[in-house]
Amino acid sequence: MMGRDKPLYAAPVYLSTPNLTHLPIPLTNLQVLQFSSKNPHAYAIDEMLRCLEDPHIDVEVSRLCEKLELQVKIQKQLDDLE
Repeated sequence: MMGRDKPLYAAPVYLSTPNLTHLPIPLTNLQVLQFSSKNPHAYAIDEMLRCLEDPHIDVEVSRLCEKLELQVKIQKQLDDLE
């Protein structure tokens, strides 16, 4: 059961590297939160994604944004229960 003072169930997010011989780079929570739609950097990130024109990156960023929105909804539901 998730809640305050309970263990978090999460997996680390990694930035993949184009060179397969390099290890993936783990992202910090602050870096992950920059992909939130409410973050002031979201516009710049969207512009850069358009410049890169890489569908794989677009899909991964979209997935990350969806998970961040879901996390906010779950946290709100937990706060409402308390």
